[in-house]
Amino acid sequence: MAKILVTGGTGHLGHDLVPALTASGHTVRLLAREARLDRAVEWALGDLATGEGIDEALGDVDTVIHAATLSPIARRGMRPID
Repeated sequence: MAKILVTGGTGHLGHDLVPALTASGHTVRLLAREARLDRAVEWALGDLATGEGIDEALGDVDTVIHAATLSPIARRGMRPID
C-alpha cells in the first residue's frame, strides 16, 4: 500500500477521506498546523499558507492528495491582486 500525504485532512473532506484511506491499508500522513491524538495517522506539522514544514512532510510519500481549502474567515482577509 501507499504512503499518502493529505493536506486538509482535519477539515470537511478529510473527515471522510482519511478513514477510508486507512481502512484500505494505506499509511496516511496529515499536514496540519497542530497535531491531534485522535487518529491513527502520521502527523507532519506545517502550514500551506507559509510553506512551513512542507518539504519535511513530502519526505517519503508516494502520493499527495490536496484537500485543503481556505476557510471563509481566511478569505475575508485576502485582497485580489491588481
